[in-house]
Amino acid sequence: MYTVTMRNKKNPLLGLAVACILVLAIFIGIRFYNNRDDTGKDVTKSEQLYSLKNDYVGNASADIALLNALDISKIAPYTIELETSERPYILRINFSEEPTDYRSVNFDDEMKTKATILLALIDNVDEIHYNNTVSDTSDDTLKLRASDLKAQLGDIKSYNKSLSDFQGLLSKIKALGAEGEWCTAAEACDPISFY
Repeated sequence: MYTVTMRNKKNPLLGLAVACILVLAIFIGIRFYNNRDDTGKDVTKSEQLYSLKNDYVGNASADIALLNALDISKIAPYTIELETSERPYILRINFSEEPTDYRSVNFDDEMKTKATILLALIDNVDEIHYNNTVSDTSDDTLKLRASDLKAQLGDIKSYNKSLSDFQGLLSKIKALGAEGEWCTAAEACDPISFY
């Protein structure tokens, strides 16, 4: 914690300005530091996501790290369930509240993009399930299977072989979104923020 003491009684605005500059510098430093890896190199969102890829959906901590990097909690609070005893291996995202504002309008499109990224980066996951309301009925569960993406993207698992392959997936999603073939809300399927 930083403490700023102002001792300039003649010009309190000068002290306040100095304090504001210090606080701003701290926030810029934190933001700058958070976009770097352990060696101090700048890291893009796509590099961060790719570094979190994992082999097994049963690795809950690795799954949570990916979900956090994808900002799933900004859509709505959630829990996860893992179905790993037999194929198909499933990652289930259970939202505990309905999305609000922009998120509710673009929920399906945004989740399709994020679920596709999860299918690519978790090597043995076959399906991503997520609910679109807080209802407990299975009718409200949306499913995205790796096999569902074959026609538009080919083998989704081939995109986790290298960072450039993964960035190629993000580019394809963006191109399909621009053509209106991926989702209805362009901003929800534009993974440009992952670069």
